[in-house]
Amino acid sequence: MISGQTQKLSEVAKVAREWRHGTPLRDIQRSAPFTELTYLAEAAEQGPAHLVSVQWEWVRQDAEEAPWPEYRVLVEAAYAEPRLRQLFPYVSHWLLRFSTTTGSPFSPDVVCLQVGRDGYVVKASSYGPVLGETAGPEEAVALAARHLPTGIGPAVTGAYGK
Repeated sequence: MISGQTQKLSEVAKVAREWRHGTPLRDIQRSAPFTELTYLAEAAEQGPAHLVSVQWEWVRQDAEEAPWPEYRVLVEAAYAEPRLRQLFPYVSHWLLRFSTTTGSPFSPDVVCLQVGRDGYVVKASSYGPVLGETAGPEEAVALAARHLPTGIGPAVTGAYGK
């Protein structure tokens, strides 16, 4: 959410102390000009639903710049599914993943979606078993939604296990 570089360890300690005491990130940035806020920083302070929404905007924009249209339509199909849209989306190696938490480390995958050789692949996790392959992105998303845990709710603030 916030990063920066300085030669003074005391400045790093000051930033860490402010963060630990709940100082808003924008205020930390003002008091430590060497820091920079990420695109998610202010969204995180507005709650998990807003953070998920901002992350979806980024994932969708990133998909627009992807080198192949099959990936773009997969992201849009996933966004159109309300049960997936409530989760925190993130991408690793063009694998669309979903977390029940908004911070790193993210929760274990609930499902993953990717473009395959002849269509779309739904996996249980990034290295997990294939749940199915489909010809179209909407079918892949429907399959993924059917494999979501019962009662899964919106993503919550924080990192998994903390």
